[in-house]
Amino acid sequence: MQKDREIWDNLTLKNGIIGKENCPFCSLAKDEEQLVLFNTKYWEIRYNKYPYGWIKKHILVFPKRHVEISKDLNDLELLDLKNIHKYLYDFYETNKYFSFLRETFQWRSIKHMHYHYLPWNIQWDDFASILNKQWY
Repeated sequence: MQKDREIWDNLTLKNGIIGKENCPFCSLAKDEEQLVLFNTKYWEIRYNKYPYGWIKKHILVFPKRHVEISKDLNDLELLDLKNIHKYLYDFYETNKYFSFLRETFQWRSIKHMHYHYLPWNIQWDDFASILNKQWY
């Protein structure tokens, strides 16, 4: 899996921030269909194609509509987010996971707001390394 993350790192180092015209969340390549876990009317859950390190249950959650920052979510999208949380609680089999929101316009990311969900059993040193690679 680390090799996959290196592919992403190289892609974003080369291209910088990925905008709406190349947004991987707004389109689904044929070879990525198996990454989709769950859909609601307004949200999608996918396995991260380029997970951090050894993390197998690295999940991405994002609105289906291209939204760059969370303040632009509409009421229906916010209400539907509850269904995503219910799914993830069952997916991780407990509440032992954590998440963080990316709506970054600096460094390397996608200009489409998205949440990262990770299992809770990550060691601090591993997480610090992940953040360091993201230039935090």
